[in-house]
Amino acid sequence: MLIGDTVTDIQAATAAGVRSIGHANKPDKANVLNDAGADAVATTMDEIASALVRERRSAGHTPVFAARARRP
Repeated sequence: MLIGDTVTDIQAATAAGVRSIGHANKPDKANVLNDAGADAVATTMDEIASALVRERRSAGHTPVFAARARRP
């Protein structure tokens, strides 16, 4: 699993044959990373953690961590 915030990150993951999560840390990046072929796109660290948990579950593994709610 590769987590990246650029099109080249997603392309590198695809070329390596690994799944990817695009981190859309700016409003216009979500569509760009999705179009580049990211398996998931997240805008926050909590969404990235949740995507990692879903990935482990879909692979038949028990997640070793779970996303925690942010404290105010």
